[in-house]
Order: sequence, then C-alpha cells, then structure tokens
Amino acid sequence: MKSLLFFLLFGFLFKAPTSQFNGVLHYESDYDLGGSADKVLTTIYESGSKVRIESTNINTKSPYGPPGTKDQDVLIYDFDKQTETHLQANTNRAIVTPYDAVLEQQQKMLEQSGATDSVESAGTEKVGNYNCTHFIMTSVNPKIKFAKLGTGKKDISITKDLGSCHLWYAGPYLYYPEGTFMQKKLADAGADGVVVKWQSGSGELLTTDMLNGYGNKSLPSSTFTPPAGYTSHLILML
Repeated sequence: MKSLLFFLLFGFLFKAPTSQFNGVLHYESDYDLGGSADKVLTTIYESGSKVRIESTNINTKSPYGPPGTKDQDVLIYDFDKQTETHLQANTNRAIVTPYDAVLEQQQKMLEQSGATDSVESAGTEKVGNYNCTHFIMTSVNPKIKFAKLGTGKKDISITKDLGSCHLWYAGPYLYYPEGTFMQKKLADAGADGVVVKWQSGSGELLTTDMLNGYGNKSLPSSTFTPPAGYTSHLILML
C-alpha cells in the first residue's frame, strides 16, 4: 500500500504544471538593416495575471546621424480583466482595449495576409544555462511570387527552468500574448515557459534576441497601473 501511495505521489509531482514566473525578464535584440545597426532593450514585468512591457531602441550605427534612442509606448496586459493598455507618454493617455477586440483584429489581419504558419519542435538544447526546447516556425505566403521572399523561418528556444509566462517575447516590438494565434500555435506544439533565444533572417539581415537577465521577485501593483496624471480612454476596436 505504501509503495502504491508513493507511486501515485511521484506521478502527481512528475506531471505537476510548471509554476508561474513572477518577476522581471531582460532581453536584448541586435539587428542591422542596410547599414543602420539597432539594439532593442526590452524589459518584461510579470505578476500573476498581469504583464508590463517596456522597450527602448538604441540606434548604434546610422548613416543619417549620431546614435539616438527611442522608447516604445509601455504596454500593460491584464489577463484576468482581459484588457490591453497602451500608455501614450506624449499625451498622458492610457488607451484601454478589450482583449477580445485585440484578438479579433489580429485574426482579420492574418486572414487578409493569406499566409499560413506552422510550428514544429526540433528537440531539446542547452542555451547558456537554460534547458530549452527548440521550435522552428515557418510562414508561407502564396501571394508573394518569389518563393524565397514568400517563405520565412524563425527559430525560438523556450525554457521551463524559470516557470510559465502569459506572454512570450518574439523579437523587436513583437510579442505573443496568451491566446493569440502564434502563441496558441507554439503551445499546441508543446511550448511552455520563458523565451530564451529568438533568431530570424540570415547574413546582414540576421536578427538575434537573447534573454540576458532575470529576477524572481514580487512587484508592486503600481507596476501594472497608469501613472498619476494619465487619463484612461476605452477603445472598443483599434
């Protein structure tokens, strides 16, 4: 009887779901487009059902002038309340959109593009200190006549070492929040956890994104609310 109880307990522990990641993730993306080298630094805060994204573009090499920086509007997701919020720093406005409207708009854009996307697991690998599963994502657009231009492949490595996330970082200013088309495609292929590495393109157009730091910690509720002085505006459709 004791052996049976031990077996059942061990089986339960083995199948237990990955714990939720709570804390801060730091990413760095490096890419070069026609001689203009850019670096995008992205910080993702996650606590419970809430996520905050901050991104800064650092133009490290430009033929048009000295290096400069540009911040993306802060994004806040609340997956319990099902909202997406853009903090517009230049207007002090918090643009709140129901999440189902965001998903609906994305679906329409995918249908209009005509592209088909697939995801397959390429097995496990070690990226730095993280145990990852490597996924290959392929997009084919029949509307583009030249095969090479109409087919794109991306590699993404995800680890369960740090827990699960409601949102996956997928490149400069590109995110896969829970419930979106590509997030579900990856999840259906077995993805779960935290993105460690993302790579797309080749040669001079190669873009590489890496997780370069993280911190498990409790975050204040103010992290996921508009700052003082911001006015909230509900937008039903973007």
